[in-house]
Formats: sequence, structure tokens, C-alpha cells
Amino acid sequence: MNLVDKILFDPITKGLKMFSRGGSQVFDSKQNSEIFLQVGNGTGSTNTKVRRYTDIVVNSGGADLTLAQSSTLGDSITVNTTGVYAISVADTATTPNDATIAINQTVVTSGVSALIAMRFGVNSSQISCATAIAKIVAGSVVRWTVDNNATLSTAGGVSFRITRIS
Repeated sequence: MNLVDKILFDPITKGLKMFSRGGSQVFDSKQNSEIFLQVGNGTGSTNTKVRRYTDIVVNSGGADLTLAQSSTLGDSITVNTTGVYAISVADTATTPNDATIAINQTVVTSGVSALIAMRFGVNSSQISCATAIAKIVAGSVVRWTVDNNATLSTAGGVSFRITRIS
């Protein structure tokens, strides 16, 4: 595994590039598959624990990631290529809420089970964040699930991002 020595912003591609101590490039955010969703839009009407989003900021999943947006099932991302992925979310609610970055969760109407979990929504002006980096196998479905869908915010700071990093 290469240790990152430098992280540089490329003004031409507007992406981040990471370099190892030996000088070789180990990551380029503009060459990696990514899906970035923003602005909360409640949850699915059937899958009442799965978050939905209004804006697709980036959908460059290519062959690695497939986005599915559904008013009944909520939003999900299917991983098509086994690899290491970075996942980050930001959310807020008017009352405390338990939430998870869920991978292959089969029950999406009650409770939450997770890769990583957080409790958020102490008050509506706070945005809470969660991040996970994990190896995810092809065919896996990634979702942001919440326990209490009645108090979710539609704030612009609400977001979900997944990026393949290797």
C-alpha cells in the first residue's frame, strides 16, 4: 500500500490528486467513479427508511456504480465492480434520529443495520456527518437508511457521496 505524501488540487480538471512518497500518482478524483447526491427529499413510500435526494450533483459511476432513484424504494447505488469505496453522508433532522450507511440491508421498513451508524438531529440547525471506507463486492447495494423518517430535513447541506478509490 502506498502512503500518501502530497495531495494537490489540479486547477485544470478541478480534481484532487494524491502522490506517494516515491512521486507516483495513487489517486485522481476526476478519474475515479463517483455519485454525489444532495438536498434531502424524504424517504421512499414503501422503503420508508431509505433516504431520497433531489439533486444529482455528480453521476460519473461509469461501469463501477449505478444509481437508482425511486419514489417508492428510495435512492440506492449498486456497486458493479469490487473495490475500495469511500462513502460520506451528511444529514439533519428536527429530532434525534438513528441512521446508517447500509450495504445489502434486506429489511428497509423497520430499524437500521449498518456498515457505520450515527445518531443525528439534536436540532435542525446541526448537520451530522458519517464516513466509511470499505471494500465492497460487486452486486452490493448501498443505501442511506434512517430510523425516524418523519423529522428529516430537506436542507441543501444533506448529501450522500460514494467514490471508488481503488
